[in-house]
Amino acid sequence: MNNIHNFFILSVILAPLIEEALKPLGLPLIRSHIDEIEDGLIYGAITGLGFAATENLVYGMRYWNEGLLVLISLFYLRTIGSSMLHASASALTGYGYSKKHLHGSKFTSLILFYLLAVGVHVVFNFFSYSSISLNHILGVVIAVCFAVSLMMWIRTRIILFDQRKIKNISFSFFERF
Repeated sequence: MNNIHNFFILSVILAPLIEEALKPLGLPLIRSHIDEIEDGLIYGAITGLGFAATENLVYGMRYWNEGLLVLISLFYLRTIGSSMLHASASALTGYGYSKKHLHGSKFTSLILFYLLAVGVHVVFNFFSYSSISLNHILGVVIAVCFAVSLMMWIRTRIILFDQRKIKNISFSFFERF
Protein backbone atom coordinates (compact mmCIF):
# COMPACT_ATOMS: atom_id res chain seq x y z
CA MET A 1 0.00 0.00 0.00
CA ASN A 2 1.24 3.46 -0.72
CA ASN A 3 1.33 6.39 1.68
CA ILE A 4 -1.93 7.93 0.41
CA HIS A 5 -3.83 4.70 1.11
CA ASN A 6 -2.26 4.36 4.57
CA PHE A 7 -3.05 7.99 5.35
CA PHE A 8 -6.64 7.55 4.15
CA ILE A 9 -7.22 4.39 6.20
CA LEU A 10 -5.68 5.90 9.33
CA SER A 11 -7.31 9.32 9.07
CA VAL A 12 -10.70 8.55 7.58
CA ILE A 13 -11.49 5.12 9.02
CA LEU A 14 -9.38 4.22 12.06
CA ALA A 15 -9.23 7.65 13.72
CA PRO A 16 -13.05 8.00 13.90
CA LEU A 17 -13.45 4.48 15.31
CA ILE A 18 -10.87 5.11 18.04
CA GLU A 19 -11.73 8.73 18.84
CA GLU A 20 -15.48 8.12 19.06
CA ALA A 21 -14.84 5.21 21.44
CA LEU A 22 -12.55 7.27 23.68
CA LYS A 23 -14.48 10.55 23.92
CA PRO A 24 -17.51 9.25 25.86
CA LEU A 25 -15.43 7.37 28.45
CA GLY A 26 -16.02 10.21 30.90
CA LEU A 27 -19.81 9.85 30.79
CA PRO A 28 -20.01 7.10 33.45
CA LEU A 29 -18.15 9.44 35.84
CA ILE A 30 -21.01 11.96 35.65
CA ARG A 31 -23.79 9.41 35.40
CA SER A 32 -25.56 10.80 38.48
CA HIS A 33 -25.96 14.16 36.70
CA ILE A 34 -27.72 12.62 33.72
CA ASP A 35 -31.36 12.90 34.72
CA GLU A 36 -32.94 14.02 31.44
CA ILE A 37 -32.51 12.50 27.99
CA GLU A 38 -31.01 15.73 26.59
CA ASP A 39 -28.26 15.58 29.23
CA GLY A 40 -26.61 12.83 27.18
CA LEU A 41 -26.50 15.18 24.20
CA ILE A 42 -25.11 18.03 26.32
CA TYR A 43 -22.49 16.07 28.27
CA GLY A 44 -21.54 14.13 25.16
CA ALA A 45 -20.97 17.42 23.33
CA ILE A 46 -18.87 18.69 26.25
CA THR A 47 -16.60 15.64 26.09
CA GLY A 48 -16.26 16.21 22.35
CA LEU A 49 -15.32 19.87 22.86
CA GLY A 50 -12.68 18.90 25.41
CA PHE A 51 -11.23 16.40 22.98
CA ALA A 52 -11.31 18.97 20.15
CA ALA A 53 -9.51 21.56 22.29
CA THR A 54 -6.71 19.11 23.04
CA GLU A 55 -6.47 17.90 19.45
CA ASN A 56 -6.50 21.49 18.11
CA LEU A 57 -3.63 22.40 20.42
CA VAL A 58 -1.61 19.43 19.18
CA TYR A 59 -2.26 20.33 15.53
CA GLY A 60 -1.41 23.99 16.20
CA MET A 61 1.92 23.06 17.76
CA ARG A 62 2.68 20.62 14.96
CA TYR A 63 2.09 23.16 12.15
CA TRP A 64 3.27 26.34 13.91
CA ASN A 65 6.22 26.87 11.57
CA GLU A 66 4.40 26.08 8.31
CA GLY A 67 3.46 29.67 7.48
CA LEU A 68 0.55 32.04 7.92
CA LEU A 69 -1.70 30.54 5.22
CA VAL A 70 -1.39 27.06 6.73
CA LEU A 71 -2.14 28.41 10.21
CA ILE A 72 -5.21 30.35 8.98
CA SER A 73 -6.51 27.29 7.10
CA LEU A 74 -5.82 25.09 10.10
CA PHE A 75 -7.57 27.57 12.39
CA TYR A 76 -10.66 27.59 10.16
CA LEU A 77 -10.84 23.82 9.83
CA ARG A 78 -9.92 22.90 13.39
CA THR A 79 -11.53 25.66 15.43
CA ILE A 80 -14.84 25.79 13.62
CA GLY A 81 -15.24 22.51 11.75
CA SER A 82 -13.41 20.04 13.94
CA SER A 83 -14.78 21.45 17.18
CA MET A 84 -18.36 21.25 15.88
CA LEU A 85 -17.73 17.77 14.50
CA HIS A 86 -16.32 16.41 17.77
CA ALA A 87 -19.09 18.03 19.83
CA SER A 88 -21.92 16.75 17.65
CA ALA A 89 -20.53 13.25 17.11
CA SER A 90 -19.96 12.80 20.85
CA ALA A 91 -23.44 14.20 21.51
CA LEU A 92 -24.88 11.34 19.46
CA THR A 93 -23.03 8.76 21.53
CA GLY A 94 -24.06 10.67 24.67
CA TYR A 95 -27.68 10.39 23.56
CA GLY A 96 -27.30 6.63 23.24
CA TYR A 97 -25.74 6.56 26.72
CA SER A 98 -28.57 8.60 28.27
CA LYS A 99 -31.18 6.35 26.61
CA LYS A 100 -29.50 3.32 28.14
CA HIS A 101 -29.03 4.98 31.53
CA LEU A 102 -32.48 6.57 31.88
CA HIS A 103 -34.75 4.27 29.93
CA GLY A 104 -32.94 0.97 30.22
CA SER A 105 -32.50 0.75 26.47
CA LYS A 106 -30.53 -2.17 25.17
CA PHE A 107 -26.76 -1.88 24.90
CA THR A 108 -27.24 -2.10 21.15
CA SER A 109 -28.81 1.38 21.27
CA LEU A 110 -25.57 2.79 22.64
CA ILE A 111 -23.57 0.89 20.01
CA LEU A 112 -25.81 2.12 17.19
CA PHE A 113 -25.45 5.77 18.25
CA TYR A 114 -21.69 5.23 18.60
CA LEU A 115 -21.66 3.89 15.02
CA LEU A 116 -23.70 6.88 13.88
CA ALA A 117 -21.08 9.15 15.54
CA VAL A 118 -18.33 7.23 13.75
CA GLY A 119 -20.23 7.61 10.48
CA VAL A 120 -20.52 11.39 10.72
CA HIS A 121 -16.85 11.56 11.73
CA VAL A 122 -15.88 9.47 8.69
CA VAL A 123 -17.86 11.79 6.40
CA PHE A 124 -16.19 14.87 7.91
CA ASN A 125 -12.70 13.39 7.65
CA PHE A 126 -13.33 12.16 4.10
CA PHE A 127 -14.17 15.65 2.89
CA SER A 128 -11.43 17.29 4.96
CA TYR A 129 -8.71 14.98 3.71
CA SER A 130 -10.01 14.99 0.13
CA SER A 131 -8.78 18.58 -0.01
CA ILE A 132 -5.26 17.35 0.70
CA SER A 133 -5.26 14.73 -2.03
CA LEU A 134 -7.03 16.97 -4.56
CA ASN A 135 -5.16 20.12 -3.52
CA HIS A 136 -8.47 21.97 -3.44
CA ILE A 137 -10.28 23.81 -0.62
CA LEU A 138 -13.79 22.57 -1.55
CA GLY A 139 -13.59 19.44 0.61
CA VAL A 140 -12.71 21.49 3.70
CA VAL A 141 -15.58 23.89 3.03
CA ILE A 142 -18.02 20.97 2.69
CA ALA A 143 -16.65 19.34 5.87
CA VAL A 144 -17.01 22.54 7.90
CA CYS A 145 -20.53 23.22 6.58
CA PHE A 146 -21.47 19.61 7.40
CA ALA A 147 -20.12 19.88 10.96
CA VAL A 148 -21.78 23.23 11.66
CA SER A 149 -25.10 21.98 10.24
CA LEU A 150 -24.92 18.85 12.37
CA MET A 151 -24.19 20.89 15.51
CA MET A 152 -27.14 23.18 14.73
CA TRP A 153 -29.34 20.08 14.37
CA ILE A 154 -28.09 18.72 17.73
CA ARG A 155 -28.68 22.12 19.38
CA THR A 156 -32.24 22.19 18.06
CA ARG A 157 -32.85 18.70 19.46
CA ILE A 158 -31.57 19.80 22.88
CA ILE A 159 -33.95 22.79 22.87
CA LEU A 160 -36.90 20.65 21.75
CA PHE A 161 -36.17 18.05 24.44
CA ASP A 162 -35.89 20.79 27.04
CA GLN A 163 -39.22 22.31 25.97
CA ARG A 164 -40.73 18.81 26.02
CA LYS A 165 -41.74 19.11 22.37
CA ILE A 166 -40.06 15.81 21.52
CA LYS A 167 -39.43 12.66 23.54
CA ASN A 168 -36.82 11.08 21.36
CA ILE A 169 -34.54 11.65 18.40
CA SER A 170 -36.45 10.11 15.58
CA PHE A 171 -34.38 7.66 13.66
CA SER A 172 -36.98 5.02 12.95
CA PHE A 173 -34.39 2.30 12.40
CA PHE A 174 -32.44 3.16 15.57
CA GLU A 175 -35.49 3.45 17.80
CA ARG A 176 -36.11 -0.30 17.53
CA PHE A 177 -33.12 -0.96 19.77
